[in-house]
Amino acid sequence: MILVTGLNNYYAGGKQARGIDQWDAKLDENINDANRFFVRASRRNYSIPAPTGTFPADLNFVQGGSNQSQIGTGASADYVRNWTPSFISELRWGFGRALAVLAPTSYGFDPTTLGFPAYIRANVDVLAFPAFNPSGYLSIGNGGPD
Repeated sequence: MILVTGLNNYYAGGKQARGIDQWDAKLDENINDANRFFVRASRRNYSIPAPTGTFPADLNFVQGGSNQSQIGTGASADYVRNWTPSFISELRWGFGRALAVLAPTSYGFDPTTLGFPAYIRANVDVLAFPAFNPSGYLSIGNGGPD
């Protein structure tokens, strides 16, 4: 059984501001009784920065996590033609794209500053503060998909 006393534990409440910038535009037009169309365009920029204030400013990269940016773009168009009362044709077009970027808070951290050999720095895909998972304690660093 583990007894939690709260002694010798570091605690700080973090802050995390999220930003959403979005717009949508649509145009509908009834040209005449036989022809109509619409066009629509949308864009969304959503940013999720990593929480701040959980570690002292000079050690903030140790907390792990990532700064995230998600950009979505979409467009569509539709044209309808009534040829006769019993024959209608419709042409539709659509486009959608999403881009998600996750950058570790410790992006660019040099592991040789912790005493690791230089060959590690030379052979990693992304330089970031490594993950440490001591038994019985909360992990720190950038492990996992970040």
